[in-house]
This record gives sequence, structure tokens and C-alpha cells, in this order.
Amino acid sequence: DEDGDFSDWIEIHNPTGAAINFGGWYLTDNAGDLRKWQFPSIQLDPDAYMVIFASDKDRTDPGSELHTNFRLNGGGEYLGLVQPNGSTVAHHYSPEFPPQTADISYGIIGPGELRYFSIPTPGAPNSESMCESPQFSRRGGTFTAAFFMELTVESPDAVIRYTLDGSPPTASSTGYVAPIAVTNTTQVRARAFETGLSPGPIVSETYILLAADVQSFTSDLPIIIVENFGAGTIPENFFQPAYMAIFDDETGRSTLMSDPDLDTRVGFKMR
Repeated sequence: DEDGDFSDWIEIHNPTGAAINFGGWYLTDNAGDLRKWQFPSIQLDPDAYMVIFASDKDRTDPGSELHTNFRLNGGGEYLGLVQPNGSTVAHHYSPEFPPQTADISYGIIGPGELRYFSIPTPGAPNSESMCESPQFSRRGGTFTAAFFMELTVESPDAVIRYTLDGSPPTASSTGYVAPIAVTNTTQVRARAFETGLSPGPIVSETYILLAADVQSFTSDLPIIIVENFGAGTIPENFFQPAYMAIFDDETGRSTLMSDPDLDTRVGFKMR
């Protein structure tokens, strides 16, 4: 954006033959608050595009960049465009848009058809369609008993491929045909492939098996788990792939048995 920040952004296209004044319209990331951020008086010409940054900077000068008063959740959330009466939803992603990946956009390619795009095109038509992201039946975090995890996609023509060794899935990786048994600490990375589309974003979830002696541990401070999957000593001259989870209960004591407040793939090296 104009500050040099890599902010999320939302694009609106006017496909009609007449200009539309968006003054008084709203954008929101909360289905319970349809009037969360209001557009200034700004006109969108026929077949033109408008980019609004979802940066939480709340800027409404029609002569400059527009910024909402909220950010987008990369894991997916509700997003709606609301008409000036504050109650009529013109378009929305409900209950939420799917998980997002850095430098990959998501939106409309045709009537009722949603896709990821390998080349973001703000201010221009969407192109370079990608396959969708696989959905995990269980969020990453800790567990105490073995379970089966399922991967799904909406397209019947898509093939899901996955790895369990931390490597990125390719067209030759194991194909998903049945639920995956998770019996020990495991990182599952998955990607969908479909003829005529670019491979979809790689998505990952990590499941940490808790030893019996830590299952009841609590703390009045945040608890952090770092897992490098047996990769040995942390190196000095390159980043070692790893997983990190943070558990922080602001209303009581933190516990490893709760859902993590943050869980993500990371890289570590010595300094």
C-alpha cells in the first residue's frame, strides 16, 4: 500500500454498463455487524475495478487509497459487501472464505465459480486459475489418542496429494484415497491438482502427540511448543523447518490440551 506495508486487499469490479456510486455502501468481516466500514462517496465506472486495503488503518479519503477498519483472517472468515441500507448483502463469502496463502489471490472467475489465482491481478480481470485448497477435518494442535484425519475438496475432478515428511506435495506425491491415521506427531501437507488448472496452494496441519506427564500441565504464562521432527541440532547458516504452537489463556491458566492460539510452520537457525 502507500505506506509500503503488505496489506490484505479486496477488489470490486463493476461489470455493468453504468457507473456506480459506492458512497454509503459497507464492507464487513462480521455477519453480525453489516455496517462495520462505510465507503466514502466514490464512483466506479463501467467495467472498472476498485481496490480497498483491509489493513485496519480506516482511511476514507476518496482521493487516496481506501483502507478498511479491519484486517482479513488468513485462515478464513466472513466477508460481505452491503448496500447503503445497511441490511441488504450484495455479495458475501459465507460462512467464510477458505484459507489464504501469501501472494495468491482468491475470487470470482465466472458466475458462481470461485477460484484461487496464482498471479494476482489487482485492477484487472482474474486469470491463471488455480485448484482449490484441500480442507482438513481437524485443525492442527495437540492430541492424546490416535485418530483419522480426512482431506476434502469440492471439485469432483480434483486429486489431493499429500506428504508426511514435511516436503511440499507434487504431482507424484501420494494420492489421498482414504482417511489418514494419525498415531504419532505428524505434519500433513496437502495440495490439490486438477486438469486445466494450476496446482492449488499447499496447506499444512501439524498434530503433536502429548506425553502423559504433560497432559495435565498448566501455567499462568503462555506455553510454547517447538517441534523440529527429529532434525537434530539447530543450524547456524540456514533455516531448519519446524513447527511452533502457542497456548495462551488470557482468562485463566494456559494448558496444552486446549486449541493453540497460534500454530504455524516456522524456520529456526542459531545466531
